[in-house]
Amino acid sequence: MTRGIPTLPSGKKHRFFFDSHPARVEANLPPTYEARVKYTAWGRKDSFDEPYTLDLSFLKGLGEARRKTIHDLTEAVEQLSKKLSG
Repeated sequence: MTRGIPTLPSGKKHRFFFDSHPARVEANLPPTYEARVKYTAWGRKDSFDEPYTLDLSFLKGLGEARRKTIHDLTEAVEQLSKKLSG
């Protein structure tokens, strides 16, 4: 995300699950779209209604992240052992 989120103040975080990028690609949906967020804040009378541009195009080409397990380690050690034993 090179441009950031214009309406997100410095140091503030919003965390939420929104969508699944692989599912969007599979369904041939566009990576960029507009959304509106409506919310209220404690202690404020007025609510907020803000537009957001959601752009997932930065994910293109990143590949899939996969966590390695003890099984991967075992396989690597076995392969190394075979190479060293000749």
